[in-house]
Amino acid sequence: MAVIGLPGFANFWGEFGVFLSIAADGGKDLTLALALLGVVISTLFGLRAISRILFGEPSKALVEREKDHPVKDLTTTERIPAFVLLIALVWIGIWPRTIADPVDAEVSHKFSIELIDGQGRQP
Repeated sequence: MAVIGLPGFANFWGEFGVFLSIAADGGKDLTLALALLGVVISTLFGLRAISRILFGEPSKALVEREKDHPVKDLTTTERIPAFVLLIALVWIGIWPRTIADPVDAEVSHKFSIELIDGQGRQP
C-alpha cells in the first residue's frame, strides 16, 4: 500500500509535498489537475500490478517451476528484514520529521546565501 502513497506510509508524504508546493506557488488549476491525474494514474497502475501479482492466474512457467520447487512462505531470516522495512515505512509515514528535519537542516545550510554588497556568496 506504500507504493500507491496511502496515508500512514512513507510515500504519502512525497505526494503530499507535491500538492503543498503547488498550492504555495499560487495553486494553478491546470498544475493541480495534472498532479492529481498523475497520482490517480499511478494508483491505478499500482493496484493493477498488485492485483495481477497476488491474485492473477499463474503463468505456465510458474506452474512448471512449482512442480519441482513448491512455493514456500517466508522463512524467519526473510521475515526479519521484511518486518524491519515495514516498521520503517510505517514509522516514517507516521512521523516523517525523522528524516525531514535532518534533510531540511542540511539543505538549508548548503544553499543559504548571504547577500553582502549585492554579491551572493556562501557564508
